Amino acid sequence: MATSKVINVNDVIDARPFQPFDLAILILCFFILLCDGFDLTVISFAVPNLAKEWHIQNMSALGPVFAASSFGLFIGAPIAGYIADRIGRRTTIICAAFLFSIFVLATA
Repeated sequence: MATSKVINVNDVIDARPFQPFDLAILILCFFILLCDGFDLTVISFAVPNLAKEWHIQNMSALGPVFAASSFGLFIGAPIAGYIADRIGRRTTIICAAFLFSIFVLATA
C-alpha cells in the first residue's frame, strides 16, 4: 500500500519569500477594490444635485439606488465564489472586474 505525503499549504506559503510578483498582485487587487468602491463614493456626492435637478422632495425615495449595490454584493458574492471554484479565481476576478467596470461606465 502506497503512503501519501500530507502537504500543509500554510507552511508552504509561510516558507516562500515575498516576491515582486506578489507585490504586483497586491497592488492590482488594491486598484480593483478602489475602482469598485468609487461608484459608491461618487453617488453619495452626486445625490444632492440629482435630487435637486429631478425635483425629488423626499430623499428616502433614493434609498433603492444606494441599496442596489448591497443587493448586488448579496447576490454576486456567492455566485462569484461558486464560479471561482469551477473555472478558477484568476479568470473570475478578471471577468468580474471587467463586468463591474462596464456597469460603472454605464452609470456615468
